[in-house]
Amino acid sequence: MSAERAARRPGPRPTAALLALAVAALACAVYLNSLANGFAMDDVAVIQRNDRLHSAGRLLEVLTTPYWPAKEPIASPYRPVTSLSFALNWAAGRGHPGAFHAVNVLLHAAVAALLLLLLLRLGLPAAAATLGAAVFALHPVHTEAVANIVGRAELLVACFVLIAALAYLRSTARPWLRIPAIALAYALALGSKENAIVLPALLVLLELFRPDRDRPLRTALWRERWVYIALILVTAGFAAVRSPVLGVLTSGDVAAYIAGLSTSSRIATALRIWPEYLRLLFYPRDLIADYGPGVIFPVTSWDPR
Repeated sequence: MSAERAARRPGPRPTAALLALAVAALACAVYLNSLANGFAMDDVAVIQRNDRLHSAGRLLEVLTTPYWPAKEPIASPYRPVTSLSFALNWAAGRGHPGAFHAVNVLLHAAVAALLLLLLLRLGLPAAAATLGAAVFALHPVHTEAVANIVGRAELLVACFVLIAALAYLRSTARPWLRIPAIALAYALALGSKENAIVLPALLVLLELFRPDRDRPLRTALWRERWVYIALILVTAGFAAVRSPVLGVLTSGDVAAYIAGLSTSSRIATALRIWPEYLRLLFYPRDLIADYGPGVIFPVTSWDPR
């Protein structure tokens, strides 16, 4: 590329960078009090008492063993990226919980900043995008994900999914790097937490709402077919690695409170929980540690709720 063409090429907007830094600072400020926290609840079993995270010589073992050290493989998820981050964090911080909490706060700040960039990429005015990202940064619904160390799985998956989304929307920037970047971000997201599996559907939604789409949705998705083929291959590859580690293709961990329920009862229970999640987004008056069917009891018969 000549110097003249490079000079004409638009660079990142300084305004976006400054807004992202402001939102990140806001996200850090509201969770600074978590730096004094120790290991709590699942942190103890997953990190503090997990010997394989405490030795640099066992990093390969970290990548090839289940997430929960004290459970049977069939009853554990497989989150090698999250586990590796804990091992590196232990080595860098010498096992001090404050170092783990500091990384969680920084990851939350990164997620908030990436969200701002995504909102700007989707065409929102700077004020609206900043307000949306600030609400996300300050929302108390994220307390468990940020203030509990094992909540890092949520932070990592959000970070990598947002990176994949931003790469997807940059369809004209270094096209030869774009698909590998999306695939790599997706692989890291899957290795952080299994709910990253929704990324392909999220990309379809982004295609539906992207401001620069110049053709019908069906045609646009066909143009992006190699992206989705790459995501399918990554999903298959992750499943191929995950299955030998856990001994099953899907997790066999069934919570005691839904074991034995019929399929219709499980669906009804899920439908009963979703209104609570929506309420927490718009009216988080109180927060508890668990909003699953261990607190909102399983639905065994249909009623207006």
